[in-house]
Amino acid sequence: MGLRLFFFPAILLCLMAAAVRADDAPSTDFALRGNLYIVGPEEMTPYINAAVANFAAQQGETLAPVIAAKGSTAAIREFCGGLGVDFPDVVASTRRMSRAELKICAHNKVEEVIEIGIGYDAIVVVAKHGTEPFNLVPEYMYRALARDIPQEGQFHPNPHQKWKTVHGFLPDSDIKVFVPPAASGGRGISAASGGRSVSAASGGRSLFDDRVMQAGCRSIPEVRAIYAAAERTAKCVTGRSDGRFIEMGEVSQASDLFRDAPDGTMAVVDRSRWVDDAKNLTVFPINGLLPMEQSIASEEYPLSRRLYFYFKKGHMRDRKGFGVAKGLREFMISVTSDEAMEPGGYFERKGLVLLRREDRARQRLEAVSLTPLQR
Repeated sequence: MGLRLFFFPAILLCLMAAAVRADDAPSTDFALRGNLYIVGPEEMTPYINAAVANFAAQQGETLAPVIAAKGSTAAIREFCGGLGVDFPDVVASTRRMSRAELKICAHNKVEEVIEIGIGYDAIVVVAKHGTEPFNLVPEYMYRALARDIPQEGQFHPNPHQKWKTVHGFLPDSDIKVFVPPAASGGRGISAASGGRSVSAASGGRSLFDDRVMQAGCRSIPEVRAIYAAAERTAKCVTGRSDGRFIEMGEVSQASDLFRDAPDGTMAVVDRSRWVDDAKNLTVFPINGLLPMEQSIASEEYPLSRRLYFYFKKGHMRDRKGFGVAKGLREFMISVTSDEAMEPGGYFERKGLVLLRREDRARQRLEAVSLTPLQR
């Protein structure tokens, strides 16, 4: 087993080198479009921008790509809409493309889609240093934070003021939680910070709504009996408006949220914010798991997700230089480079948890060999 693990990356590197030599990028350019068209949700913007900046530095030119911010579902729909200059070359997504979406792509002649996983992000629940942590599960958080919760077969305004009334073994402290703002995306930039990111709310609200509010809501059998799925969603994710569910703004550090807050106040922030300010914060386990790199990379930590870039092979230039978009294949290779995916690379610097070593090598192989996604 050890020998197999030892040789696996080396074999991949040899195959990758052979693939690059067999199909080098064309030296001439007859592309219909001289820039890349990239779509994806706001949460992916920091990673898109970092990838584009690194590629521009490698190429010695400014690519000036068109980057359109759209939710993952809308972005994938546009990407799969067809081939040609009016359609995106790349889609960034906070989830994996579904089989149904891949079939829509194929129906519209987008028949070879290349999937590249770039790493994992996560959100965490923190409080100020010295707070006694306790194990959280999505159901407790939903019952504490939702505007309406089920009682006796109907939704009623949330009566809970303290965690102890949510469940008897939780602490006798007031419920007060800062959450990412609706439609939150990548980290905000403040001129006062000299261009440094200052948004403690940069963890995606969509991840919070899905993995905390909806997951907690769906775990209650009574909820499924009250409303159909489409009606349940709004009930599940709508937070209370009595000062216990607070959409946060920008702060220098996550710990600043607690400066004037009462004891027991919590905040949901992106993992890198906790790592940056760990000495001043207490982190809470979710379903008994702390947000460590190992639990995130194994996808056991429940508030994590794998992020993806998808590339449209039908837009890449052929060996004679003809294609829809200049630099598309080269950009894909750049996204899987050491500068991007290895420890210390720009994805890790932006807060991503890296893929495992073998998985990083596999992404590179799929990029250089132009392996289409099969689902």
